[in-house]
Amino acid sequence: MTQETTSLVLRPKKSSAIWLLLGSAVFVAGGIWMAQEKGWIGYLCAGFFALGIPVAIVQMLPGSSYLRITDDGLSFASMFRVTNVPWNVIDHFFVVSMKQTGMTVHKMVGFNFVPSYDRAKTGRRISSAIAQCEGALPDTYGKKAEELADILNRCLSEFTQKAGEQADELE
Repeated sequence: MTQETTSLVLRPKKSSAIWLLLGSAVFVAGGIWMAQEKGWIGYLCAGFFALGIPVAIVQMLPGSSYLRITDDGLSFASMFRVTNVPWNVIDHFFVVSMKQTGMTVHKMVGFNFVPSYDRAKTGRRISSAIAQCEGALPDTYGKKAEELADILNRCLSEFTQKAGEQADELE
């Protein structure tokens, strides 16, 4: 018996990587210009901001960053590092606002694991204390954080409903 699998793949906006590339290049140039007068500190600044250039280039490569939503769970990749999270370990998704001096500077989609999930308890507690979530997605993949959290909660709800129906059939 074959089971039909549905999949939705979201990718981040390329404009983010392009802005990172341009911004890094400008700061590298500024560091080199500063080195003409300040010496080694300018080269240190240029070197630091030069690290953003390969990161931006890698982010533009196909397959380096995505969010794949399937019937089994979600997979997300950042810099080609893939993380798989099955639906049965996720409690819910929500928007986490990162604030600085009281102003929201960034929103991301966070999630908490079900209470019975026993892996990395200490790390999850630390993450929850710092960021008010046990896990988070590295990007919003071209969506607003609220919209992405809503999509993921609907998918989680569908999984929970299907799992409940399958459990009822087995009884």
